Amino acid sequence: MTSAGDRVAGIAACVMALAVGVAATRFRVGFYTDPLGPGALPYLAAALIGVGGLAMVVRPGGASARPSAVVARRMAIVFASLVAYAWLLPLFGFLLSTVAILVILSHTFGGPLRRSVILTVLYVGTLYLLFAVVLGLSLPVGTLFLIGP
Repeated sequence: MTSAGDRVAGIAACVMALAVGVAATRFRVGFYTDPLGPGALPYLAAALIGVGGLAMVVRPGGASARPSAVVARRMAIVFASLVAYAWLLPLFGFLLSTVAILVILSHTFGGPLRRSVILTVLYVGTLYLLFAVVLGLSLPVGTLFLIGP
């Protein structure tokens, strides 16, 4: 990525970190846990995103006028994919939404489509087994696939 592209992405990450931090103040756990329980995770994520974004903004190096067209297009696709993922996850569920976004992102960054689909299905299947089966977490099924009135 170009220096300007790094800085744009860094500023976007800093804004995202701020948004995550503000949203974390409204996060309430339904039961009492230790002080470093699930409520601390959003703060940790905000801090890590913010530090990474800040490092991208202030790192030394020459700055070009703006990111190249390829970098700008990839950044736009990544942003649109993440927004679409957050919007479609409740509708299509974890499996289908995650496969779709990972195939799009893999192909955006030069991965061959056939290999991207195969590896993504294997990866998402592994994630599902880890989270749902091993850890016992409930993942969104998607309202589109729920049976009933």
